[in-house]
Amino acid sequence: MEASMIDLRYIVKAVCEALRRNETVYVTFRGDVIAKILPCISNKKHKQAIEEHPFFGMLKTERQTVESQMDQLRSFQLTENSI
Repeated sequence: MEASMIDLRYIVKAVCEALRRNETVYVTFRGDVIAKILPCISNKKHKQAIEEHPFFGMLKTERQTVESQMDQLRSFQLTENSI
């Protein structure tokens, strides 16, 4: 699909429907293509089971609970951002 900048403003629904159909949307400005909007790959048929994720089971030897690990990670993040 090809859409102008004005189309993006007024016919957003048609652009979203094209993306849901896995179409690439080319954005034009004064007749020249200036951008390409690609559909997201995360359709329901592409989702994988949690057990298939590469990170699953990496910390099998870790004795710390998930909650305490997350608290530790978040506390580091808060101290880094508060500087």
